[in-house]
Amino acid sequence: MTTVHSATQMQPNHFAVFHAAARMKFTVEFMRTAGKVVLQPSGQLDETTTSQLEREVACWLNRGEKTLVLDMKSVEVVRKEGLSGILRMGTLLEQAGGSLVLCGLSGSAGYVFRMYGVDGMFETFEDVEEFENQARSSRVIN
Repeated sequence: MTTVHSATQMQPNHFAVFHAAARMKFTVEFMRTAGKVVLQPSGQLDETTTSQLEREVACWLNRGEKTLVLDMKSVEVVRKEGLSGILRMGTLLEQAGGSLVLCGLSGSAGYVFRMYGVDGMFETFEDVEEFENQARSSRVIN
């Protein structure tokens, strides 16, 4: 069974941001599936929101989670700061002996990743369901 939690419920006002310039709210929800934490950001990844996502990744790493899944299906826009931040998150997890796995790279977010060749730097899956199936069948993901 997959349980979804809102990070804003866990830490009030920490991961829900109303982005005035873009008029969109940024949130990060999480769930645990196939033994891994899946972070589900929604909205726009820019300088402000990416730093919040990086703090969330650091919190999970401090809790002993070395491999995290980032489900990008609800991310509408990825700015250059967002792309750089995701690279930093991947490096941080690799240095800890884990990895950052990406899911849901479609639409404009996926286009940005493919345009800069960043999608090839991570293990990627079409969606969380594909990740779950692969993780359960192979058990090769840390």
